[in-house]
Amino acid sequence: MAFLEIINLNKYYPIGDHEQFHALKDVNLSFDKGELVSIIGESGSGKSTLMNVLGGLDSKYSGDILIDGENMGAYSEKKMVLYHKEKIGFVFQNFNLVSHLSILDNVTLAMTLSNVDKETRTQRAKEILEQLGLKDQYTKKPNQLSGGQKQRVAIARALVNDPDIIIADEPTGALDSETSDQVLDIIQEIAQSGKLVILVTHSERVANRSSRVVTIADGVIVDNVETGPLKVIDQKFKLLPMNEKQSSKNLSFFSAIRMALLNMKEKFGRNILIAVGGSIGIMSIVLMLSLGKGVNDYLTDTMNENVNPLIVQVTMTSDTETDEAKALRESKDGYVEGSGVGAPSFPPAQIIGGDSEFTGPPGTQNDLAFDRVNLDELKGIVHVDNVTEGFSAFSFTKNGIEFESNNYTYMNFATVSPDMTDSNILTGTMPSKNELLITEGLALSMSADVNEMIGKTVSLKVDVSGEVLKQDYTISGVYQSSDVVGPAGLFDSVFMDKDTFVELLD
Repeated sequence: MAFLEIINLNKYYPIGDHEQFHALKDVNLSFDKGELVSIIGESGSGKSTLMNVLGGLDSKYSGDILIDGENMGAYSEKKMVLYHKEKIGFVFQNFNLVSHLSILDNVTLAMTLSNVDKETRTQRAKEILEQLGLKDQYTKKPNQLSGGQKQRVAIARALVNDPDIIIADEPTGALDSETSDQVLDIIQEIAQSGKLVILVTHSERVANRSSRVVTIADGVIVDNVETGPLKVIDQKFKLLPMNEKQSSKNLSFFSAIRMALLNMKEKFGRNILIAVGGSIGIMSIVLMLSLGKGVNDYLTDTMNENVNPLIVQVTMTSDTETDEAKALRESKDGYVEGSGVGAPSFPPAQIIGGDSEFTGPPGTQNDLAFDRVNLDELKGIVHVDNVTEGFSAFSFTKNGIEFESNNYTYMNFATVSPDMTDSNILTGTMPSKNELLITEGLALSMSADVNEMIGKTVSLKVDVSGEVLKQDYTISGVYQSSDVVGPAGLFDSVFMDKDTFVELLD
């Protein structure tokens, strides 16, 4: 049985919703250790696709690939990792060396990932590099080497774990003819040492150094020719087998930390710039979020100081008025509960029916009164914690205040509602029993200095359902008209404590 067998291998690439490109078509090949096989073909013929599948870099295919009798398609993830570590090595046209690592560290990298101890991996890497003519180059970086030297380092890296298969993708593509011959001699020696070496190349000269040439075109193997045994050369390179393959071990935590720190050290300047840029970005985001939250909190606090958003003012409409309340209102001699401010009404207030009496411009007329049934309905609404009764009335001519023998007309009268806060008080305090709160415009009409009105006794006249009630009260504060929502913000207004208003009605 051949060491590596490919049986009916097909590979498709999706190129549309329901279309696929057939990259490899029923490929059947077999390879043995000790062979140096060249796979040639034009660009796009499927060479690289075949190498990716054989190297375990592409697992989406149909068919079978047998490695020493085992089907690679059935490999578990762990088994595939071991395959990459132990069974196969890659040599690339562009070398793919880690630029910030030394030559020695580039070669030992594969063993580092397998967690081979430092002494073992360093000794083995030095032995291989020495055989490849790089004894004095251990500490150099890749940019200090010639192209041929870089390719030798890449070969050493591929060999350091003593793999069974070497895949070389255009290994001489970036080299001159003399250096190419030197690299091909090394590759031939590797094959003669018992490894399976597969070359991907466009060069006929490279193919002529092989023991077999496989030609591929449009994904189909069109030729598979034995060229004879490898040319006997003066073998200078002797691959040293590993004494022990530590296949069960993975990269240790401390080794990973060391590699990360080394990478940061070698690219310190770039890492600093990335850190500074990232910090600026993060700080900018934090600043904008903080600024946005600060502005939002300020606006929210300002609104809450002026109007409590949890309080809703409701008024009665004719559609929801009870039949009993409607009958009392239309009889012109009944009493129902007064209209609501900040929720429903509370005290008995006579409602005058009919359309003949003008009570104010649109939007300022007295609202209909709430019946007790309506109050119970409001209290039963989900999330309504409390219902506060209130009263408001509007009049162009009957509402007034007498002060120092002068009469000052105001238009809007209301009891204090919960949405009125101390932040709206220009001077003084909210009214308590037998006190009034007046708006700024009304206070200025009585005195040039609103502060002088605090504590003054005035005679209040208020129109309640057609009846003008009069009583003396003390002014407790002056309210800012611009902060009042509704008619009170447009017209001179007077506010009174609810209990004081109830006593006025009595």
